[in-house]
Amino acid sequence: MSSFKFLRSTFALQLCSRGFSTEAATATFQPTKVAVRTSQSDPTNHTQDDVGKLYTMPKGVKDKLFPKYVLPLYFERLCDTFHETNILVRQPAIELIDYLKRADYNRPIIRYVIYGKYGCGKTLTLIHAMNYAYNNNFIIVYVPSVWRWFHWSREVVTAERDPAIIDLPLDASTWLKQFDLTNAELISKLDLRLSKTQEWSPREKTVEGSSLNELVLFGMNRVKYACQVIDVLLNELKNYARQNSCKVFAAIDGFNGFFQTTSRLKTPERVRLVPSNVSLTHSFRTFIKNDWNNGAAVLVADDHATVKGHYKSHLPFHLLQKTGVESIDPFIPINVPVYSPLEFQNYLDYLEEKRWLQKPEGRDEIDFITQRNPRLVNTYCANR
Repeated sequence: MSSFKFLRSTFALQLCSRGFSTEAATATFQPTKVAVRTSQSDPTNHTQDDVGKLYTMPKGVKDKLFPKYVLPLYFERLCDTFHETNILVRQPAIELIDYLKRADYNRPIIRYVIYGKYGCGKTLTLIHAMNYAYNNNFIIVYVPSVWRWFHWSREVVTAERDPAIIDLPLDASTWLKQFDLTNAELISKLDLRLSKTQEWSPREKTVEGSSLNELVLFGMNRVKYACQVIDVLLNELKNYARQNSCKVFAAIDGFNGFFQTTSRLKTPERVRLVPSNVSLTHSFRTFIKNDWNNGAAVLVADDHATVKGHYKSHLPFHLLQKTGVESIDPFIPINVPVYSPLEFQNYLDYLEEKRWLQKPEGRDEIDFITQRNPRLVNTYCANR
């Protein structure tokens, strides 16, 4: 069989498998709908008038903020498929960005807690706010998933400096690489330098006056000290923020994972790991205390950042527990609900425009089955 005949027969088979004939495919062709987009690609300029519209994050910004395997897998695949990063402008993101615009940065940092049911778009709300912070020259301190640290960590070691502390050096080194990719250029521009010499071992030290980029590079290359480097780096950023030398935006997804009483990891002694004993937990929990200014902390409370079966409520007071709530009180809650009818219809217009929605007449079915849950809408449309 020639290659042409083989391709033709394969194409015919695909049409039949979708329940179409070649005649039906041409006879039932209809113009596709086009999603409504905002002309503003900068979240700084987004207003209530843009709610329900799509905006495109520039590729350069996306690559710096969210390198491969940082975004949720389903969203990463969608971006790869469509060759663009489109985000729906939603009310929670507009509310959060408005708070960030009106905040008094001479006062102690404000903590914002994004919460909502699974799949409603908490992470995408955080991403929208991070795009705003990046465009406004904040140094971004971003933890994509606390859950991964306590479930998928590749190396768990006892810290030499304190046997009671557990280090996750490979995860710490990976985090430093991500931080460097996002912030190296801004740190060089602001000329942020180490305030005092740090001795890592009798033979290794980072001297006073070294650029913070050199400190980060040391932690990337000397994985053994990566957790200590993060601790020093976060303290330096807080001090520079207090001096009005920079603005810092902390973004932690799955923040409630720091307050769990167990995890799926075990220490070298084969004892179940408790997150509170991990050095990274201490570093980031200390970092978001409101003992500094010129910054903001946006935290996501996610029921999937917990050990499965422990919590049935998505509310932050249940997920953070007493210890977590007390550590960030007071905070401003930001609820992320399911799509509104306007958001739902415009997003389906986008999927139809991209030929991702194969049967546009089934919108009522999608609405009924998914209850307009954003994650379920994507999953259901991809499987139809």
